[in-house]
Amino acid sequence: MSLDLLQQSIFGEINKNAHRLEDQLNADVILYLGGIHPVYFRLFRDFVEKVKSNSGTKDDAIAVFPRTAGGSPEMA
Repeated sequence: MSLDLLQQSIFGEINKNAHRLEDQLNADVILYLGGIHPVYFRLFRDFVEKVKSNSGTKDDAIAVFPRTAGGSPEMA
C-alpha cells in the first residue's frame, strides 16, 4: 500500500467519524493535531471562521478535538 493510499484511507475514516459526531453533537467538528503556540492563533481563527461560513448546520456550535503534546496555555 502506498503512502498516498494509506493517507487517503486514514483521512477518509477521520472524515466519516467526524460527520457522525457532527450529527450527534449538532455542531461542526474540528480535529486539531499539533502544537499550541501563539504563532498559530490567526491561522486557526481564520480556519474556524471558514468552517462556520461553509457550515451546513444552523447552530453556531463548533466542537474542537485537540490532540497535542502541549504548548501555550493562553492559546488553548
